[in-house]
Amino acid sequence: MQQDVRVERGNSATLGRVEGNLKVEKNATIEAADGSNRQVTVAGSARFRGDCTINCDFECRSLKVEKGTLRVAGNLLVHGDVDVENALYVDGSIAAEGGVAGGGIISAGSIKCRVVRVGGTLKVSDTLDAESVKVGGKVIVQKAMLVDLSVGGQAEIGSGAVQGQIRVGGTLLSKSELEFDSITVGGRVELGTAKGRGINVGGRLATTGDLACEKIKVGGIVEVGGNCSGATLEVGGETRVAGSLALTGKLGVGGDLQVKDTMTGADIGVGGRFKAGKAILTGWAWIGGQVETGAGLKAGGGIKIASHAECKGPLVGGMVELGKRCKVQDVYGSKVVAGKGAEAEKIVADEIEIHDGCTVGQTTYTRRLETGRNVTSKSASEKVASLPAFPL
Repeated sequence: MQQDVRVERGNSATLGRVEGNLKVEKNATIEAADGSNRQVTVAGSARFRGDCTINCDFECRSLKVEKGTLRVAGNLLVHGDVDVENALYVDGSIAAEGGVAGGGIISAGSIKCRVVRVGGTLKVSDTLDAESVKVGGKVIVQKAMLVDLSVGGQAEIGSGAVQGQIRVGGTLLSKSELEFDSITVGGRVELGTAKGRGINVGGRLATTGDLACEKIKVGGIVEVGGNCSGATLEVGGETRVAGSLALTGKLGVGGDLQVKDTMTGADIGVGGRFKAGKAILTGWAWIGGQVETGAGLKAGGGIKIASHAECKGPLVGGMVELGKRCKVQDVYGSKVVAGKGAEAEKIVADEIEIHDGCTVGQTTYTRRLETGRNVTSKSASEKVASLPAFPL
């Protein structure tokens, strides 16, 4: 026959196994009986009302904590659900076959369950292993093994993997390696080394290591501390990559784009300044500001440079359009058009159009050369049967 146990307010109870349910009142303490392997086992449900303490491992069918704070100096094993109105602190692990729900704070060494729902703060000093985690305030986890994570405020993850979505209203921080399917953050994201399918950030995205992500969309600034690879990159502000940038699709940056080493991709559009060690593209390049490359910029489709821009390093494209009064060094293409007042040290192309007021050091062509009025040529134009090999 099941026998329930009740521990009155302010009392201390030494227990081994409870065959029925356990009810514990405010300011009570639970101790393990001798010979119980420092564990209390409750066959039924356990309910704690007010602030209570368990000084051992604890096992029950279901756990409910009302109004106060429950502190467990050991491990907690629950075969059903954990329901905490205010706060739960567990020195060891929480293992629940159902879900873990808390209105205020849940803190543990590790947690393994199906679902976690916390209104305030969730803190796990080791591993959080769950399918779905939803927290209204803040999450601090050393290692995450999750399917989905949703946080209203701030999430700090040491390392881990999230198979599905990470949604954070404010800030996402991760110091080490993080794998994910998609990240959606309203504010700021700071990662170590990361790999995923999609990132959408309202503010700033920064990594200290490599970033591999198929689709990246950021409203503000992007800073990658290593190499960056993926399909598409869309940034409203400035982008800086400390290594190489390798894309298979389009890139659009509203501000400056700086890539320390090599950039590869399809089409790029840069509103501000573009700086890279070398850039090789299969499509088009539209640059709104200055261009500075060590080895050059090559775009199989073509290159369009905005008016008044200054370019350092060779430009190689199918079609190259130089805006009004821009200054460039060597330009190579199937067709090159220099806008009014542009300056170029050398132009090599099958067809060349030089508009009024341009200054050109050297021109080499195979089919057609057209020049406007008041064009200054520092050396005679040369028509050849075939063009020399282009750089890159």
